[in-house]
Amino acid sequence: MVNRLIALFVFLGLFQLNAQDSSTVLTYGDYIAQVMIHHPSAFRAELIGDYGDANLLAKKGYTDPKIFADINQKYFAGSQYYSYFSSGIKVPTWYGVSVEAGYSLNDGDYLNSENRLPESGLVYAGVKLDIGNGLVWNERRYAIESGRIVQKSSQIEREVYLNELRYKATEAYIKWFASYQKLLVYQDAVQNAEIRLISVKESAIFGDRPFIDTTEAFITLANRQLSLETANRDFKNAEAYLETFLWTNGTVPIELEGLYPTTPTENEIYLGEKTLQDQSISNHLFIQIQQFKLAQNTIQLKLQREQLKPDLSLKYNLLSEPIGNNPFAQYDPTNYQWGVSFNYAFISRKQRGNVKLAEIKLEDQQLALKLKEKELSYKIEASETNYTTAIRQAELTQKIVQSNLALYQSERAMFEIGESSVFMINTRETNYLNAQKETINAQSIQLQSLNELRYVMQF
Repeated sequence: MVNRLIALFVFLGLFQLNAQDSSTVLTYGDYIAQVMIHHPSAFRAELIGDYGDANLLAKKGYTDPKIFADINQKYFAGSQYYSYFSSGIKVPTWYGVSVEAGYSLNDGDYLNSENRLPESGLVYAGVKLDIGNGLVWNERRYAIESGRIVQKSSQIEREVYLNELRYKATEAYIKWFASYQKLLVYQDAVQNAEIRLISVKESAIFGDRPFIDTTEAFITLANRQLSLETANRDFKNAEAYLETFLWTNGTVPIELEGLYPTTPTENEIYLGEKTLQDQSISNHLFIQIQQFKLAQNTIQLKLQREQLKPDLSLKYNLLSEPIGNNPFAQYDPTNYQWGVSFNYAFISRKQRGNVKLAEIKLEDQQLALKLKEKELSYKIEASETNYTTAIRQAELTQKIVQSNLALYQSERAMFEIGESSVFMINTRETNYLNAQKETINAQSIQLQSLNELRYVMQF
């Protein structure tokens, strides 16, 4: 699809009037490599990926084991009313199960009978099981699943962010390149106008031309100089904008200091031959981001539907009196503690409302995904069409330049032997200059169309 770009720029040799060695040029390849490594946005892109990793690490903390200890004592009138001590570890799991083990030791003169324990204390180990709400989906599982989705999404967002940086940086280089080519055109035009003014003055002195021709030649020179000033201004502005993309280590900006652009190649800008037919639209980076949002809404709906179930939990602990260093020396399966709790909002307006909201969000995201797929398909096809059209337009402007150059050279030859007027040579030269500007514009449009095509083809 993109195999004729190099041939298109052969004609640029007409504009390269002043040869530059390698020490005075900044190639697109060197430029974009510097941007993608050292620009602050490149460092910010890495932070996007780091954020996803850090977020997942934080969400995994929902299942971190926790150790605990608690001491509660009361002394009054010389008596120890009570002393409660407990310590242990709790391990929440992915599903609605929590494992807990610990040790309790109670003492005092006025303990409640239910709090009296063996003299050596009591060891316990058991589980808490959420049979209803929370068995399959709970806040812990939702947090970890959500963290994994964010982590994967952040890696895609990082690529999109870098692609956007490359797109903008390439656009800046194309503008810089085009403004430099126009600058060369007007430098050549001013030089030709200066030579022509000298020649016309000499011819007028010897009586070969009327002196009024010197006025017309001077006006032409002045117009060329004005155009050169404008071209130089545009080049300096494009250069200043380009410098906003040049950094060292994301902190130190770089100045160009007399460097000039070269012609970007198709492989440098496009980096591949992907088309819509080569890839499934579902693999597009923008679509993957939408799919991750859809996944978030899906697990949110699952969590909200889980909330419709009643809160029903079962707790069971095995009990044992430690002897010496053996906490389970007196283990007996008939020694245990258990309990059950139940809670249910039988109208469930809050829960049903949250489920409905989650369903609406999910449906909205599904519609947004379909719309995004269609929009991207259109943008890719439109970008391919724009690029193909830009190639044809650039080829046509190239032919126009060649035709105007032939007319200009013929008119200049006639002018040198006195068979043409200053007006005619100026007219031919103006048409040639305008054609050169048009072909430079067409070339920059073609390059930018290729840059646009690469940006929308984010597979």
